[in-house]
Order: sequence, then structure tokens, then C-alpha cells
Amino acid sequence: MQWARFTEYLRDREVTDEVVIDQVEILDDEAYAGLDAAALLRLVERGEDSWPQHTVLLVADEETLSGGMQVLAVCNQPHEDDPLPASESEEPFRIVPELLSAFAAQMNLANSDFFEIRREVGEDGVLRKL
Repeated sequence: MQWARFTEYLRDREVTDEVVIDQVEILDDEAYAGLDAAALLRLVERGEDSWPQHTVLLVADEETLSGGMQVLAVCNQPHEDDPLPASESEEPFRIVPELLSAFAAQMNLANSDFFEIRREVGEDGVLRKL
């Protein structure tokens, strides 16, 4: 089962440190299977100020599970101060497995935001360096 292999991979300390699991909430529910990023974003709860409870989603879609474990990062925060057009800086991108921990830490600590990290994404839509 690909999903089980993926979640095992996330918990493998040889591959990624324990910090990722502490900072990433894994939703293991078949009800989400097959939903695209837009549908998943609509499901995220929002607070009284309309700010989303989760500002970044890491999606393990079919491409993630069938390929090289490159998770899809999807922005779910309002586009405010970024100088790039929203369509460019909020575009989803894939993350190589080795950077998942660092990406999660950056998002959790707010050292960088999605828009800043998005600028490091290669032409092929994959984040390979931070």
C-alpha cells in the first residue's frame, strides 16, 4: 500500500528527523483520497477573522505516492505583502523528500513564508534547495 509506505517514510528517522511529524498533522482518512488541491483548500476551517487554520497544505497525491515521494505544497494564506503576482507566488510546488523537514520547520517558525520559499523553486516546479 503506497500510503502506508509514505507515512512510514515520514516517520523514518534515517530519512527525516522527528521534527517533521511534530509540525505536520497527518490526515489519514480515505474520504480525502482523490481530492485535488482546490477541494482540499475548501475544507480547511477558518477562524473568526477568516484566517485559515492551516496556511500550508502538504498533499500526498497520486504523483507523490507513485513517484519519488515529492509532496505537493499548497499555499492557503492570503496574499498580502509579496511583490510577485498572486498567481505566481501562490502556485503549488513539489518538495524533494530531503527538504520536507526543513520546509516544515521554516513554515512553523515563520523564518520564511511560502512566497519567499516559492522563489527557490526550479523551472520544473520542484523545490530542491532552501
